[in-house]
Amino acid sequence: MIMIVTGIMAGLNTDEYIDKVVKFAKKRNMDIKVYDVFDMISKEKNADIVHLLTMNDLFFREMRENAYLRIALDIKRNNVEHAIIKTHATSEWNSVGFDFRDANAIKEIKPDMVVTLIDAEWLIEKRIMDPKTEMEKVFHKQFKKYDNRMEKVLDWMNREVSQAEDWARSMSKDWNEFIPDYVVATGQPAESLFKFFLDKNVPVFYASYSMTHATDEIRKIVDEGIKRLRQFGIVLDPQAIEIGLESEPGLDKDATYAYTVHRDLRYIVKKLRQNKKNAIVALHPYKERPPFTSGMCDELGTARDYG
Repeated sequence: MIMIVTGIMAGLNTDEYIDKVVKFAKKRNMDIKVYDVFDMISKEKNADIVHLLTMNDLFFREMRENAYLRIALDIKRNNVEHAIIKTHATSEWNSVGFDFRDANAIKEIKPDMVVTLIDAEWLIEKRIMDPKTEMEKVFHKQFKKYDNRMEKVLDWMNREVSQAEDWARSMSKDWNEFIPDYVVATGQPAESLFKFFLDKNVPVFYASYSMTHATDEIRKIVDEGIKRLRQFGIVLDPQAIEIGLESEPGLDKDATYAYTVHRDLRYIVKKLRQNKKNAIVALHPYKERPPFTSGMCDELGTARDYG
């Protein structure tokens, strides 16, 4: 399995999550080699991310393409069986967005899958506003000038997922031989990403249930159902990303809710049609008078519409 893993540049705990996946695989006698595209470029050119994002677009594109070609060569020469190529599909600097149209170069790597990592928008905002990594410190200076930072984070994630999806489509030969792409939350267990390395056609299940109305008793039943479901494939649990309960009411909350609906339906539910083994599993364990949940209705309705 050669996997392209994308995610927004700052505030996302990508390195931490990938490290968990690699260690999880190591304990099961599988070596996964990690290539960090932007780190390779920075070290080779002795340039920080600010310099890269403010240089001539053509020069920066050439650097990325050369990095992908070097990775492709290394994989071929060393017969690398399992690899994660960590990269970014988009960025933003001084309020100007960049879409990295690198599909042709990435195609030389012959990836089996594209995965975009996401996280709770309020956690991303919190990390950038209280920066710990060099990348977060760099983007903090740009980020703090925005009045509505949560909407900015949502926009970043939306563009990242869309561009990564375009990569997968561009690199696919046709619908009979396509490169699957999925969206995975860093709140998911490391086992989720690892299972793709065992079988790229492993069934992927989306657990649809009401998080709003669930009591502790119902929650335990749902958790048990998800645990049993993991025996048969990957379970994408919407609880891996939750709307921040402490977020302020108003525009941020509205934007987050709208994005949550958009994310679950378009980025997660609709992508399940890539494999006939995939399914939405409704967990609604109420003996009587089950509560109405619009989210579950939307998810099951979308599943019906898209087969």
